[in-house]
Amino acid sequence: MSRRAFTSFLGKVEEAVDEGSLRAAAAEREYAALRAQMAALMSSRGAGASTFKPAAPSASSLRAIAAERENSLLKEKLRVAGLREERASMDKLKAVRTIILRSSQLDLVFVVDVTGSMQSSIDMVRNKIKQISERILEVHPRAVLRVAFIGYRDYGEETVVKDFMALSAANPLNRSGPSIRAAKDLEDFVSWMGTVKAHGGDDTAEDVYTGLERAASLNWTSQGGRLLIHIADAPCHGSIFHAPNISDSYPAGLTGLGW
Repeated sequence: MSRRAFTSFLGKVEEAVDEGSLRAAAAEREYAALRAQMAALMSSRGAGASTFKPAAPSASSLRAIAAERENSLLKEKLRVAGLREERASMDKLKAVRTIILRSSQLDLVFVVDVTGSMQSSIDMVRNKIKQISERILEVHPRAVLRVAFIGYRDYGEETVVKDFMALSAANPLNRSGPSIRAAKDLEDFVSWMGTVKAHGGDDTAEDVYTGLERAASLNWTSQGGRLLIHIADAPCHGSIFHAPNISDSYPAGLTGLGW
């Protein structure tokens, strides 16, 4: 390459470099300008946000908010009142149920002197238990009847005890009458009464205290009616409890036995 040609080539290279430098400088300036514009835009937005103030709610908006809140409170009050009314109704229903149950339950106890002179009375009790039970269940087929029997004699002699037996297993809140099992229990009780025989009792006064004591220790129900029928033809021991002409081997009563 001649010197002239080489000089021309270098000139073109320098022009290209200069042109590239100019383009790079222009690009840098354009980039800087864009950044400046972006910064200005962000600054203007920030200033606008910092100075923004929400408009005050109108009177109609405030009334609408208050009405909505009052409506919510009213709904909550009605809900609570409904729950209270429902609870009160449930309590009343339970109370009525308890009244029905109590009015339909009866514990009936016969405390009977079963010494030698009382066989006719024992037979009468056996028949009366059957009649009373059948009559109650006829008039009140949903009644719950329990019967017990205490047969006492004299000091040191056997006391006959038959604890409560349900002669009606029907639930008073159901429509069904007494069950077949209840009828069988009644027959069983009457049959058991047939095994009770009168004997014992040397003097006139008898051990009434033990009969009543055993009756008090029976498994009485905590609800319903309680009825005790005492059948006897002689007073208890203890001269203070009967006339002087009554034969009494224990005039001091339980005190005379060291109790």
